[in-house]
Order: sequence, then C-alpha cells, then structure tokens
Amino acid sequence: MLTRKDMNSFALVRLEQMVRPLLVACSPRLAVRLYSQGRRRFLDVLKDEGLPNYDPPKRLERVLWGITHRGPLMWGAGVDKAGELYAVSYALGAGAHMVGTTTANARPGNLKEGVQCPFLPLPRSKGALNYLGLPNPSDAAVAEKIGEIGSTRTCPIWASTMASPDFKGKEQLDALVCGMRRYEAAGVDVLEINESCPNTDHDSSSLYERLEYVSKEFVRQSKVPVVVKFSNDTRREQVRGIVEMLVRLGFAGVNFGNSSKEYARHRKQVKQEERSAFDFFTGTFGGGYTGADLKADSLVLSSEAVVCRDLLKPGQEFHVVRTGGIECGHDLKYSELAGISMNHFVTGFFDRFPRDGYKVYKKVYREYERARRMYEQGWRDYGKSPKGW
Repeated sequence: MLTRKDMNSFALVRLEQMVRPLLVACSPRLAVRLYSQGRRRFLDVLKDEGLPNYDPPKRLERVLWGITHRGPLMWGAGVDKAGELYAVSYALGAGAHMVGTTTANARPGNLKEGVQCPFLPLPRSKGALNYLGLPNPSDAAVAEKIGEIGSTRTCPIWASTMASPDFKGKEQLDALVCGMRRYEAAGVDVLEINESCPNTDHDSSSLYERLEYVSKEFVRQSKVPVVVKFSNDTRREQVRGIVEMLVRLGFAGVNFGNSSKEYARHRKQVKQEERSAFDFFTGTFGGGYTGADLKADSLVLSSEAVVCRDLLKPGQEFHVVRTGGIECGHDLKYSELAGISMNHFVTGFFDRFPRDGYKVYKKVYREYERARRMYEQGWRDYGKSPKGW
C-alpha cells in the first residue's frame, strides 16, 4: 500500500483528482472539511520535495521598475502565506515569487462551523470558494524568512501586505507602514497593498486616507515599488478615479482583481452538478469566488487601467497587474495585447497542477509562445473575445 511517505505531491493530487468531482457534488459539507485541511497539507508536501528545476527562456523576461522578472506569470497572494515556498516558485519557473498577504499581527484566519479557513474547489467549473480570513504569521515573521534567502536570488520577491482589521485608526496605519519597512529591510523587490480581501471587515470608506498616509510615510521615501490591489468586483467606471489617485500619490502600479462576491452572477456559470455545493458554501460561510469565470472581468478592469494610465502619462513608472481567471498561455497573450505587465494566478495553478505537475509553468509558457506566434501570423481570432467569455 502506498503511504504519503512514498508519494510526491503530483502523485497525491492525481489520485485526489479522481474523487474530487464526486465528493464536491455529493457531500459539500464533508468536502469543505477535507479540502480546508488538504490544501495546506499539499503545500507542505510540495515545500519539502526536491523539485526538478526549470529555467524559463530569457526571451520571456519582463523588466518592471528596473527589476528583471523571469516571465509574465507568478503566484498571486494567498499561496505562500508564511514565506516558505520561494524555492518551489524558483524551481517551477515562476516569473517572480509572492508571499502573503500578511498583516502586522499574526492571525489564525476564520473559524466557522468548526472549520478553520474554509475552502472548497469546484473542479468542473474551474473555480473555488474560500473564507480564509487572512491567516498569516505576521509581517515581521515573513520578512525575517525573506531576509534568510539572501541577496543572490534571481527570482524577484513580491510581498502582499494589508492594514490589519484587528487594529483601528492611526495604530492600524502605523502598523501597516511598519510592516512595509520590515519588508524593505529584508530586501523585498516589490510590495503590494491588498485592498481586495473579501473575507475580513475592512473600512473601504477610509481608502483614500489610508493610501495617502502610506504615500507620505513610505512610498515617497522608499525605492521599493508599491502596487495596490483592488477587487474583481470593482466597477469599470471606478477605474479611472482609482488610477488617477494612485498616480497622484506616487504608487507604482495597480492590480485588478482577486476574487468576487457577486454570487448571483457567477452562480449562472457554475456547472449544474456543483451548484448545490456553491450554494452551501456561500450560504454558510460567504467568502470569495475565484477561477476561470473571472477572467473577463479582470481583463476588462486591467485593460481600462492601462488606457487610463496612458492618458495620464504619469511621471513615475506605473504598471498594471492582472489577477483573476488566469489559467493558460492565451490568457497571458490577451494581457500582453492589452498592455498588462504581469499576471498572477492561484486557482488556475491548483487546477492545472494535477494535469501538468512540476511542468505547469513550462506548459503555460509554451502555450503563451504558441499564442504569440499565432498572433504574429495574423490569427484573426485575437481581435475577438476568447471562447467561453
């Protein structure tokens, strides 16, 4: 009999993939309990493996803010919350590595219905639901881990941080800036402020005041580029105001857009067999919905941000990042056509790993290069919306 000791992460998820659709459809309550634990265990197994190393072709490099990224794709915030998976990102071939989202204080994440950090995949729908609630060991703890990696790294490190919902007022702002300074001292290449978390109480009414404070106390004083991440539920007519605000305050970029809480709209795209699971999770926990169904929204918002950026002609280097629904090389090509500089994926990674294993980045990059050749050869469909959008 095979035991966990005998198996690697790829073998484990291949076996799990056989039962996942049936389990999710037949017993969503049990599936939530199992996958809320299993996701963390999978990453622990992956972390401890000796992975084959893949170096992306140099022609895929992107230079953002003078920093060479190895390719146009990387994990988004939420995969490496504790800063322990840098070696995994490097070995797999990621363009850069993301840690966090972290907060000034350590947080255990949400606990509801006896489930810690509820999570549920929807494999037939290429989606997932989560009610994690920012579990993390703190800015200071993760910054310390980054500092241990050393200055010889060739894969840039991004750190996602957020104003802790456990603090209020000026204490919250000071704690946020303190965490950013810790990351700066640890040698982080890019910082991202998460203003898009769907699973905590966050005062959106103070957004401008918060970013203005960060601009004064950190952005204007530091050489580390700072990107601000907004929800996939942002309305298109809000994008111009957001970009204008960030440019005026000296930020280095914007990221659209994480997960969605527009359940009624996305439920229509969930496969019939998984709708009861979708309804159970959103009705019991709430949380954010992620996956392939979000790709159109993320592309529209990010493309609009590029247009606004170009109209403004900012004095600083300002890049647009896309998160939401990224799953294949064609998604990277559509981002490139829109002028989007970098792509983050989470659900797309977990959806592809059972098929592609350790070659997941390699295969996405091959699809991307194939898409580039098709476009250069005049493939007309690149003037239209992708299939399924």
